[in-house]
Amino acid sequence: MANVKLSFQFKDKGFKLCATVVGSTERDYKRVEGLINPNFDYWDKKKQVFNEATQDAIHNNAVLQTMYAKYQGLIDTFNPTTGKELFALSETASKVEAKKELTFGEYIQRYIDREKYHPVKLPSKTYQTYITLLGKLKTEGNVINVPLSEIANKHFIQFGEFVLSTPNAKGQTNYTKV
Repeated sequence: MANVKLSFQFKDKGFKLCATVVGSTERDYKRVEGLINPNFDYWDKKKQVFNEATQDAIHNNAVLQTMYAKYQGLIDTFNPTTGKELFALSETASKVEAKKELTFGEYIQRYIDREKYHPVKLPSKTYQTYITLLGKLKTEGNVINVPLSEIANKHFIQFGEFVLSTPNAKGQTNYTKV
C-alpha cells in the first residue's frame, strides 16, 4: 500500500503538486512547471483537470498528467514514506528534463486555436487562411515537423516550390483555392 497520496493544489500563491502522507496531515509540495496561460476559473478540483476547450488547457492537462504519472511511478516503485523522500527520489532520478520544442505545425495550430477560442473577443475570420496553410503543410509533410528554432529560409523556399508545383483539381496552384 502506498504511503503517499498525490493531488494538485494552490499553495503560497502557486499551483503545486501536493504529496500527503496517508493517515496524517504531513504534506510536501512541488511547484508545477510548464503550464501555458492556465485559466484557473476552469480548474476542476475533483477531476484534477482544466475543463476548457482550448489548446492551452489540453497542453496544461498533459503537463499535469505527465507530472502525476512520473511521481506516481516513483511511489509505486520505491514506496517512499514522505513527500520529501518522494521529491528527493525525483531529483536523483533525473536532474534535468528536456523541454519539447514546438514544431512549425504546432505553432500554427496554437495560433489558430488562440484566434478561434479567444476568451475576450469573438472569433476572427483571419485564422481561416492559417487553417488552409496548415492543411497544405500537412500535405507537404516536411516543413510542418521542423522545430521553430531550426526554421530557415530554405524551408519556406522548399514549401513555396511544393505549393507552386502541386495544382489542385482545377489546375490552379494558388494554395488559397482549395
